[in-house]
Amino acid sequence: MKWTTEHINILKQKYPDEGTFIPELMEYHSRKAIKEKAKKLGIKYIGNRTGKFIKWDKEEIKILREKYPEQGYYILELLENGRTKSSINDMAHHLKIRWKNRLKRINITGKLKEVFDGLMLGDGGLHIPRVKKTAILTVAQTESKKEWLFDIQKKFEILGVPTTFSLCGKERDAIGVNGNKIHIKKSYRIQTLYYVDFRSEMKKWGYFNTETKGKTSIPENVSITPLSLALFYMGDGSLVEMRKGKKDYRLQFSTQCFNKKDLNILIQKINKQYGWHCLLGKHPCGKHVINMYRWREITQFLNLTKPHMVNCFDYKWRII
Repeated sequence: MKWTTEHINILKQKYPDEGTFIPELMEYHSRKAIKEKAKKLGIKYIGNRTGKFIKWDKEEIKILREKYPEQGYYILELLENGRTKSSINDMAHHLKIRWKNRLKRINITGKLKEVFDGLMLGDGGLHIPRVKKTAILTVAQTESKKEWLFDIQKKFEILGVPTTFSLCGKERDAIGVNGNKIHIKKSYRIQTLYYVDFRSEMKKWGYFNTETKGKTSIPENVSITPLSLALFYMGDGSLVEMRKGKKDYRLQFSTQCFNKKDLNILIQKINKQYGWHCLLGKHPCGKHVINMYRWREITQFLNLTKPHMVNCFDYKWRII
């Protein structure tokens, strides 16, 4: 994968202390690639490697024994304490603690499917690690919307899906695609553990080239429950005022990444289940969007999904 400006900034910030063990970069680049890029940029690893073994205390060993069999090296308490994934694996091997199921499975049905599909229709994305048989689900938002990430975390926790919360982008100025200077806000991300079932979902959502291309398709059995639609709306929906000062709005979903055929099927499915007259439109950028214009249907949608609203998105429900 190509090195983005964001990735290079993360490398400059973290490589001197963390070396190649930078989780934000290891999702997209190998440790060898990170090391080579740092060398090319003249960034040196300083770190705290003294050649001495940093002794594990009793509390760390207790956490390792308790969580390694289920979570493997991805134990947040130990990673935050400065332990690397490699050192966690090494100590587990030394203590003869086994990772019970390295290739984790998860049953994406019921409430979990509602949450998963709602996120995938909107801001959620799937990514593959170095173990190609698995994938993770990630959702990112700016600092002002991190309350939503905490809400999603809570939902996943209730459903038995562990997630981690981390900073994924600092506030900074950058150069956009058109060469203009843009300001990027501070952002955070949650991500799940690696699951085999998430890897199989990638094909359903149109990840044809998993290294360079994201989702492009929508599965026929996609969930469109009120919870799914609320997550979709909070992620990629907006309430657009068509005439200033007038009670004239349209509900719009940004669906630029999906193909036209699947969007029409999704619209038909929504129209059939709820009786709402959704239309496929075009954004000024030329990509497809889904619009809802009828006032009665807009208020029905907002009232139906409001129980799942997170306060940082209350402006999207402002007309009710």
